[in-house]
Amino acid sequence: LATHSVALLRGLVEGCPDVTILRLTRTGNTTLIQPVPAEIASALARSPVLASQHALDGLFRDGAILVSGVEDCLLYETVANQFLDAGNLRFLHAHGACNLGALTKILRRANIPTCVIAELDVLQTETGFSELVQAVTGDPPPAPWLATRERLAKQVEGLFSERELSASTHEVESFLEQFQRGTSSE
Repeated sequence: LATHSVALLRGLVEGCPDVTILRLTRTGNTTLIQPVPAEIASALARSPVLASQHALDGLFRDGAILVSGVEDCLLYETVANQFLDAGNLRFLHAHGACNLGALTKILRRANIPTCVIAELDVLQTETGFSELVQAVTGDPPPAPWLATRERLAKQVEGLFSERELSASTHEVESFLEQFQRGTSSE
Protein backbone atom coordinates (compact mmCIF):
# COMPACT_ATOMS: atom_id res chain seq x y z
CA LEU A 1 0.00 0.00 0.00
CA ALA A 2 1.49 3.36 -0.99
CA THR A 3 0.10 6.54 0.53
CA HIS A 4 0.67 10.22 1.18
CA SER A 5 -2.14 10.26 3.73
CA VAL A 6 -1.04 10.93 7.31
CA ALA A 7 -4.51 9.94 8.54
CA LEU A 8 -4.31 6.54 6.85
CA LEU A 9 -0.79 6.00 8.15
CA ARG A 10 -1.83 6.99 11.69
CA GLY A 11 -4.75 4.54 11.52
CA LEU A 12 -2.47 1.75 10.35
CA VAL A 13 0.06 2.41 13.10
CA GLU A 14 -2.60 2.60 15.80
CA GLY A 15 -4.50 -0.44 14.54
CA CYS A 16 -1.58 -2.69 13.71
CA PRO A 17 1.37 -2.23 16.08
CA ASP A 18 3.77 -4.27 13.93
CA VAL A 19 3.03 -2.54 10.62
CA THR A 20 6.01 -2.20 8.28
CA ILE A 21 6.55 1.32 6.96
CA LEU A 22 8.99 2.09 4.18
CA ARG A 23 9.96 5.75 3.72
CA LEU A 24 10.77 6.57 0.10
CA THR A 25 12.97 9.55 -0.68
CA ARG A 26 13.62 10.59 -4.24
CA THR A 27 16.65 12.68 -5.25
CA GLY A 28 17.12 13.15 -8.96
CA ASN A 29 16.79 9.70 -10.56
CA THR A 30 17.56 7.84 -7.32
CA THR A 31 14.93 6.50 -4.93
CA LEU A 32 16.06 5.55 -1.44
CA ILE A 33 13.89 3.08 0.48
CA GLN A 34 14.34 3.19 4.25
CA PRO A 35 12.39 1.07 6.75
CA VAL A 36 10.86 2.78 9.79
CA PRO A 37 10.93 0.43 12.79
CA ALA A 38 7.43 -0.30 14.15
CA GLU A 39 8.28 1.02 17.63
CA ILE A 40 9.48 4.29 16.11
CA ALA A 41 6.34 4.69 13.97
CA SER A 42 4.35 4.04 17.14
CA ALA A 43 6.35 6.68 19.02
CA LEU A 44 5.67 9.23 16.25
CA ALA A 45 1.95 8.48 16.39
CA ARG A 46 1.50 8.01 20.15
CA SER A 47 4.09 10.07 22.03
CA PRO A 48 2.13 12.96 23.58
CA VAL A 49 4.71 15.56 22.50
CA LEU A 50 5.10 14.22 18.95
CA ALA A 51 1.54 13.07 18.26
CA SER A 52 0.06 16.43 19.30
CA GLN A 53 2.25 18.08 16.64
CA HIS A 54 1.47 15.52 13.92
CA ALA A 55 5.11 14.39 13.76
CA LEU A 56 4.07 11.38 11.67
CA ASP A 57 3.65 13.93 8.87
CA GLY A 58 7.45 14.27 8.94
CA LEU A 59 7.66 10.99 7.02
CA PHE A 60 6.26 12.86 4.00
CA ARG A 61 8.52 15.90 4.37
CA ASP A 62 12.08 16.70 3.37
CA GLY A 63 13.05 16.93 7.02
CA ALA A 64 12.24 18.20 10.48
CA ILE A 65 13.45 21.16 12.50
CA LEU A 66 13.35 20.47 16.24
CA VAL A 67 13.52 23.29 18.80
CA SER A 68 13.06 23.49 22.58
CA GLY A 69 9.80 25.36 23.03
CA VAL A 70 6.49 26.18 21.38
CA GLU A 71 7.35 29.87 20.97
CA ASP A 72 10.67 29.01 19.33
CA CYS A 73 8.89 26.67 16.96
CA LEU A 74 6.41 29.36 15.89
CA LEU A 75 9.17 31.92 15.42
CA TYR A 76 11.50 29.70 13.37
CA GLU A 77 8.68 28.33 11.24
CA THR A 78 7.35 31.81 10.49
CA VAL A 79 10.77 33.17 9.56
CA ALA A 80 11.68 30.11 7.49
CA ASN A 81 8.42 30.20 5.55
CA GLN A 82 8.61 33.92 4.95
CA PHE A 83 12.26 34.16 3.91
CA LEU A 84 13.37 30.68 2.88
CA ASP A 85 10.32 29.02 1.32
CA ALA A 86 10.71 26.12 3.78
CA GLY A 87 7.26 24.68 3.08
CA ASN A 88 8.34 21.04 2.97
CA LEU A 89 9.90 20.98 6.44
CA ARG A 90 8.11 19.93 9.62
CA PHE A 91 8.77 22.25 12.58
CA LEU A 92 8.44 20.56 15.97
CA HIS A 93 9.10 21.54 19.56
CA ALA A 94 10.51 19.25 22.24
CA HIS A 95 8.58 20.76 25.17
CA GLY A 96 11.89 21.71 26.78
CA ALA A 97 15.60 21.27 26.13
CA CYS A 98 15.66 18.15 28.30
CA ASN A 99 13.67 16.28 25.60
CA LEU A 100 15.73 17.32 22.57
CA GLY A 101 17.97 14.24 22.60
CA ALA A 102 15.21 11.66 22.99
CA LEU A 103 13.00 13.22 20.31
CA THR A 104 15.91 13.68 17.90
CA LYS A 105 16.70 9.99 18.32
CA ILE A 106 13.11 9.05 17.42
CA LEU A 107 13.03 11.32 14.36
CA ARG A 108 16.39 10.07 13.11
CA ARG A 109 15.44 6.41 13.63
CA ALA A 110 12.38 7.18 11.49
CA ASN A 111 14.87 8.26 8.79
CA ILE A 112 13.60 11.83 8.90
CA PRO A 113 16.51 14.21 8.34
CA THR A 114 16.50 16.30 11.50
CA CYS A 115 18.06 19.62 12.41
CA VAL A 116 18.11 20.72 16.05
CA ILE A 117 18.15 24.38 17.05
CA ALA A 118 19.12 24.50 20.71
CA GLU A 119 19.62 27.29 23.20
CA LEU A 120 22.24 27.60 25.92
CA ASP A 121 20.13 25.62 28.39
CA VAL A 122 21.13 22.48 26.47
CA LEU A 123 24.50 22.88 28.20
CA GLN A 124 23.02 22.69 31.71
CA THR A 125 23.62 18.99 32.26
CA GLU A 126 26.25 16.70 30.83
CA THR A 127 23.68 13.94 30.46
CA GLY A 128 21.28 16.03 28.36
CA PHE A 129 24.10 17.47 26.27
CA SER A 130 25.62 14.02 25.68
CA GLU A 131 22.26 12.51 24.77
CA LEU A 132 21.64 15.25 22.21
CA VAL A 133 25.10 15.00 20.65
CA GLN A 134 24.76 11.22 20.40
CA ALA A 135 21.29 11.53 18.84
CA VAL A 136 22.54 14.03 16.25
CA THR A 137 25.92 12.51 15.39
CA GLY A 138 25.52 8.85 16.32
CA ASP A 139 28.58 9.11 18.56
CA PRO A 140 29.13 10.28 22.13
CA PRO A 141 30.58 13.78 22.44
CA PRO A 142 34.38 13.92 22.36
CA ALA A 143 36.15 14.80 25.63
CA PRO A 144 37.03 18.35 24.46
CA TRP A 145 33.33 19.05 23.81
CA LEU A 146 32.45 17.87 27.32
CA ALA A 147 35.23 20.00 28.82
CA THR A 148 33.97 23.05 26.90
CA ARG A 149 30.39 22.34 28.02
CA GLU A 150 31.59 22.16 31.63
CA ARG A 151 33.48 25.49 31.38
CA LEU A 152 30.50 27.22 29.75
CA ALA A 153 28.06 25.81 32.30
CA LYS A 154 30.23 27.09 35.17
CA GLN A 155 30.51 30.51 33.55
CA VAL A 156 26.78 30.86 33.11
CA GLU A 157 25.82 29.21 36.41
CA GLY A 158 26.69 32.10 38.74
CA LEU A 159 26.23 34.83 36.21
CA PHE A 160 22.89 36.10 37.42
CA SER A 161 22.80 36.08 41.19
CA GLU A 162 19.69 37.26 43.01
CA ARG A 163 21.53 40.41 44.17
CA GLU A 164 22.60 41.30 40.60
CA LEU A 165 19.11 40.74 39.25
CA SER A 166 17.64 42.90 42.01
CA ALA A 167 20.12 45.71 41.24
CA SER A 168 19.33 45.47 37.52
CA THR A 169 15.60 45.55 38.24
CA HIS A 170 16.08 48.66 40.38
CA GLU A 171 18.07 50.35 37.57
CA VAL A 172 15.36 49.59 35.02
CA GLU A 173 12.60 50.82 37.33
CA SER A 174 14.57 54.01 38.02
CA PHE A 175 15.09 54.59 34.29
CA LEU A 176 11.38 54.05 33.58
CA GLU A 177 10.43 56.54 36.31
CA GLN A 178 12.83 59.12 34.84
CA PHE A 179 11.49 58.44 31.37
CA GLN A 180 7.87 58.84 32.52
CA ARG A 181 8.68 62.10 34.32
CA GLY A 182 10.45 63.38 31.21
CA THR A 183 7.60 62.51 28.85
CA SER A 184 4.78 63.68 31.14
CA SER A 185 6.18 67.23 31.31
CA GLU A 186 5.96 67.70 27.53
